[in-house]
Amino acid sequence: MKKVLFFAALAAAAFTSCQKSEVTVPSEKEVNFMIERYVTRVTTSNNISQFEEGDVIAVTSDGLYADITDAQYTVGANNLTGETAVYYKYDQTASFTAHYPANLNNVDGAITMTVDSDQSDATKFHNNMFMVATARGSKLNNNVTFSFAHQLAMVKVMLKGFDANSLSLLNVLPDVTWNNGQLEAAAGTATSIRSFMIDQNEFWVLLPAQTINPGEFISINATDGKVYTFTLGSALTLNTAKVKTITLSINGSEVVMSSALEDVEWTDEDTVLDGKVDGEEYIPVVLLTGNETFTTLNQTADYKQSDVDGWNYSAETGNTLEVSDANELHFTTTFAGSWWKNGAFYAFSDAEVAKINNAASKIFKITFTYRTTAQIRCCIYVDGAATKHTLYDTAEKTGGNTDKYINKTTDTTVSYYVEFAESVSTLNMFIGGLTAADKECFVKNVRFEEVL
Repeated sequence: MKKVLFFAALAAAAFTSCQKSEVTVPSEKEVNFMIERYVTRVTTSNNISQFEEGDVIAVTSDGLYADITDAQYTVGANNLTGETAVYYKYDQTASFTAHYPANLNNVDGAITMTVDSDQSDATKFHNNMFMVATARGSKLNNNVTFSFAHQLAMVKVMLKGFDANSLSLLNVLPDVTWNNGQLEAAAGTATSIRSFMIDQNEFWVLLPAQTINPGEFISINATDGKVYTFTLGSALTLNTAKVKTITLSINGSEVVMSSALEDVEWTDEDTVLDGKVDGEEYIPVVLLTGNETFTTLNQTADYKQSDVDGWNYSAETGNTLEVSDANELHFTTTFAGSWWKNGAFYAFSDAEVAKINNAASKIFKITFTYRTTAQIRCCIYVDGAATKHTLYDTAEKTGGNTDKYINKTTDTTVSYYVEFAESVSTLNMFIGGLTAADKECFVKNVRFEEVL
C-alpha cells in the first residue's frame, strides 16, 4: 500500500532538475532544487510518511533568466526531474514558490485548493495534502531549498468500543487560497467529506482551517448496521497545520464524545480531553417504500417535461396504462411508438431531492418487481431532460449503464444502484418503454432508498 504523504513529511535528499530542454544563457549558473528531508515528521503505525517516487510538485519563479510557472518536477530515486533546466540571471536574486498537489495553479501568487469530498483511500488522501514552500536564491549559492508548510487542518476521529465501515464529516467548507504568503479564510459551499479509514476505529480527514458551528458534524456507518450522527453542542475551531482528535463511543443509541479540544503539532502525541456530547441515531432516507399505491397518476405527453411531483405516465395515442387490482401498473400497446412515450416515471419533489442531497451516503437503491412480453428499461434523469445518471448492478458500482434493459416474462424483482456524488436539482425515475405494438408489461412494489 502506498505510504500516506502526511503533513509536510517531505522526502528525498537533494533534488536536481534534469536538463531535457536546452536554454541558451550567457554562462549563468543552473538552479539546483532541494527539499529538506524531514521538515516535520509524523509516525503512524510505526511508519514515517514521506514523498515517494513518482510524486510531483510544481514550482513558480520570479527573477530567473527565463521564469517558470507551475513547472512540474517529479520525485525520483535520488533526484528531482523536470522538463527544462533553469538558470539565474546574472547576479540577480530570484524568488521561488513550490506547491503540492502539482495540478493546482499559481495565478499571480494565489493558489487555491478545493479538498475532495472523497478521501476514502490512501491515494485520495495523499492527493489532498495542500502544502506550500517559498525560497530565494542566487548564483552565489545556486542551491534552492524548499521547506514546505501545511495549509490544511486535520481531523482524526477515533472510535472507542465499536467499529465502523465508513465515516464522514458534515457541513464543512472545502476551499482555501494561499495568496502571496497569506492564507485566506475557508470558503465554498458547505459539504460532506468521506474520511480515510486507517482501520475500523480510526479515520482521518483533511480540510481547510475553519470554525465548525454547532450542529450535525460526523456521520458514522457502524459495522453493526446502524448509522449515527454526532452533533456538536458548541463551536469547534480547526487551525492550520494542526491535528484535532475526537474520540467517540456508543452508549446505547447515543454517541458520546471525548474530544481533543486543543490542537497538537504533527510531531506531538495527541492529548485527549474528556467531555460528553449526545448524538442521535441516523435514519436512512427512504423515499419510496414499495407499498405506495398508484391511485393518482398524472398523464403527460413527454415524461421529461413534467413538473408534477409523484407518479406520472406517458402513452402514445391508442395505448393505455391502468392500475390493476393488485396495485400494479399495467401498460398495453395497441400501436408501436417511441419508448419514452410508453412508460411511467416518478418525479421527485424538491423536498425529496433535498433529502437525497443531504443524505449521509451518496448511494441509493432502486428496487421493483415486473413482468413483460417485450423488453423494457429503467433509467434515471437528473437536472433536466438531457442528463442520464449511471445505474449499477451493485452498491460497489459494478456493471454501470445509463439504461438497464429487462425482459422477464414472469414476476421478477430487480435492484439497481445510483450514486449522487454531487448535488442535483431535479430527478426523474423512468420504468417502461414498450416500443412494439400488441405488447404489455406490469410493474409494482417500487422502492427507492439510501444504502449505508
